[in-house]
Amino acid sequence: MTVRTIGIVGLGLIGGSIALRAKAADPGIHVIGMSRSSATVAEAISLGVIDRAAATFSDFEGADIVFVCTPIPAVLETLIGLDDALVTPTILTDVASLKGALAEAVAQQTWRHSVVLGHPMAGKETSGLASADAELLVGKTYILIDDTTVLTTVLTGWGCHVVGLTATDHDRLVGYASHLPYLASVLATAMAKNSVSDIPLFSKIAASGFKDTTRVSASDPEWGADVLMGNRETVLAGIESAKMLLAEIEDTIRTGDQPRLRAILSAIKAFRTGLYSPK
Repeated sequence: MTVRTIGIVGLGLIGGSIALRAKAADPGIHVIGMSRSSATVAEAISLGVIDRAAATFSDFEGADIVFVCTPIPAVLETLIGLDDALVTPTILTDVASLKGALAEAVAQQTWRHSVVLGHPMAGKETSGLASADAELLVGKTYILIDDTTVLTTVLTGWGCHVVGLTATDHDRLVGYASHLPYLASVLATAMAKNSVSDIPLFSKIAASGFKDTTRVSASDPEWGADVLMGNRETVLAGIESAKMLLAEIEDTIRTGDQPRLRAILSAIKAFRTGLYSPK
């Protein structure tokens, strides 16, 4: 199957980046875009991110693939609307960072088109079309649930590393790779917010360590609330694990047990180093 036209519902960071990546990989590809904001649509056309605007789901007719890049609560409704509106066989996919409940809901529906759930493991702490980047997906992992050869071929051609997972494994692993690190970043930022009174002075001394550690706490709070609530089981398990570790670290500090504290920190350092060592 040759992909000549793709559709994007939701022209934010990810939707815009997908459109730009598609055009960078294949300048001849045609991109149809839709957004809740008419200003965003106009901007996307003027910047060449999309070639044509869609006012209704039927305007995506003829697209080979449609990417649903809406906020998580709107994904299922959007997939259903597209499935009802389109006639020509189309692959419908999403980019949501939660898959469990969505996969269950998708399995309960009868579909006329192929539905493949997906999640690019790429992002920024900034959002919106202005943050879109043609290189955002390059070299990044792109998770697919119930993989299809066509979508894998397209994404690989765009420079993504496609990984197939079940919806359950997705939410568990992404919980620890993305959702809980987001929460940890929020907590690090909140500790400073609640304890530092001289903000101008603190901003001068909060260098790269603080900036790197807290970067994702600047992410869209709507997304943050969606993933923390939506991935409840994994997030609560992670919180319990963090409480136990904090209690252990607190005990070593209160008792002055530096060798035990060093051992705890060394084990964590070794795990982190191993994750990114050359394979």
